[in-house]
Amino acid sequence: MEMSEEEDIVSLSLELVEDIEPEALRQRCETRIRETPIFPAKLTAYLASESAEGVSPTRRSSLVHIFHAGLAENRDLVREEPWEVDSEAASEADLDVLTSEILVAKTVYHLAESPAIDSIVDAILEFAAVETASGSETSPGEASFERLVLEAAIAVGVDGRLDSERDKQLVSEAVTDSEDGFTDQVGVEELLG
Repeated sequence: MEMSEEEDIVSLSLELVEDIEPEALRQRCETRIRETPIFPAKLTAYLASESAEGVSPTRRSSLVHIFHAGLAENRDLVREEPWEVDSEAASEADLDVLTSEILVAKTVYHLAESPAIDSIVDAILEFAAVETASGSETSPGEASFERLVLEAAIAVGVDGRLDSERDKQLVSEAVTDSEDGFTDQVGVEELLG
């Protein structure tokens, strides 16, 4: 039986964390990967073609997927502040931080030579700035987080260059066709700049 595009992306994402030890930490990474919405990674696949370095669209999509999973893990930790509950929750949170860092670091490592790396680094820096500025009193909102993830997905999909009318039309179609509502709060015009 042939795997669907989503299954291919998740399967390759799981392969990217096969070397994580101990097993319990790898399982945390795998759980987060499976629980993360797939739309940004599918957007990358939609935009991507075989790159000059021979990196397949599915591979690029899987990197976006683990990046999204890592940032989402970090965002949840900032919002929940589990360290203030008790020592058991704090220990679990420490492992969640490690999970987040592993997933984001894997993405940076594998995309280090890619033209999209600047967009990935910019997304990490903006995410950190927004979350730090928001403090514990307010949330920057899902739209801000979604925009960062989608911009990174687009950059990886088009090798860091979203400058042609064709690319912008492809993005517009992909965002409009989203089935999971991931972009409900992000306007296509805003996303395309």
